[in-house]
Amino acid sequence: MAQFIKKTFNKFEGKTTIEGMPCLMDKKWKIKWYFNLRRITTSEFDDIVIDIHHFSPDWFFLRNGNLILNIDNAKNIHLDPHESYSDVGSQQGGLDSAATVMTEESCFYDIDKEELKEICDAKHLDIQVTGDSEQKQMDGELFRLYSQAFYNAVIDNSCYRGSLEAYRRCEKKLDWVRNWVWLKFAIGSVLLAFLIIPLLYEDDMSTASVVLLWSGVSVAVYFIARYLYRR
Repeated sequence: MAQFIKKTFNKFEGKTTIEGMPCLMDKKWKIKWYFNLRRITTSEFDDIVIDIHHFSPDWFFLRNGNLILNIDNAKNIHLDPHESYSDVGSQQGGLDSAATVMTEESCFYDIDKEELKEICDAKHLDIQVTGDSEQKQMDGELFRLYSQAFYNAVIDNSCYRGSLEAYRRCEKKLDWVRNWVWLKFAIGSVLLAFLIIPLLYEDDMSTASVVLLWSGVSVAVYFIARYLYRR
């Protein structure tokens, strides 16, 4: 199991950073959204920030928008962005030969302990990230559990005991759901092959059987390998 918390100390700045592992909030094809929490402390300040990392073929322009966390359909926490990093590069398109141009954006949003506590205590959390002209809405349950685990590990270990295990279970469940999308492609392709190939080789069923077998296996292996490569 991956380590949940990473702690570093910069002796030249007298700065301690405690960072939670990135939380994969949303993944659709080539678009990925990662959230994580950080606590930065020195002799002069003690800050907590939410980091958002966005990977996509197109720019979202996080720096031009904001982050809204809706608590129990009743209260909104509005946070403004500070750009950390942006870049553009190419990424090999899975098993495809063509490379895809990919953008990477990272922004952080200051949040105080009281607001973080509200997120942890929420019964329901919805998230909206706004860019230059786009909005991305997502269910915040995974981040709510993540925040509880971070609060327990970094701020007060008497709160939210067992939250890390709850977060891991939710993360595993969501990962299974994402995997199921690829599995449905593989199953659907194999079933389609079973329907079409016998029609193409109806005069030679022995050849049809061989072609059907190899087609089904090849399609299934392709989609499974494609999924594993893109994780």
